[in-house]
Amino acid sequence: MQSRLIRYESLFAFVLVEGCDSNTQTSDVDQPVEVIKLTQTGCQFLETESENFRFKTTQADDCKKLSSETLEKRKSSFKPGFLFVEGRD
Repeated sequence: MQSRLIRYESLFAFVLVEGCDSNTQTSDVDQPVEVIKLTQTGCQFLETESENFRFKTTQADDCKKLSSETLEKRKSSFKPGFLFVEGRD
């Protein structure tokens, strides 16, 4: 499960970076841009979890250890996030 979480975090980071590419055409329709704000604290995004656990971290290995110890309990309270992009296949 931990490796799946790490893969999802990597994919999420890739999507964020790819989505910020100013050379990518996203739509032929002139629509206002909607900014999605996420708050990242030590080893968690606050918008996807039910509480701020205030994890104390100094390096990536801290997050790996915390996730291995707390992920099973935390994931039951994860809140889903959805992004809908019109005109994309």
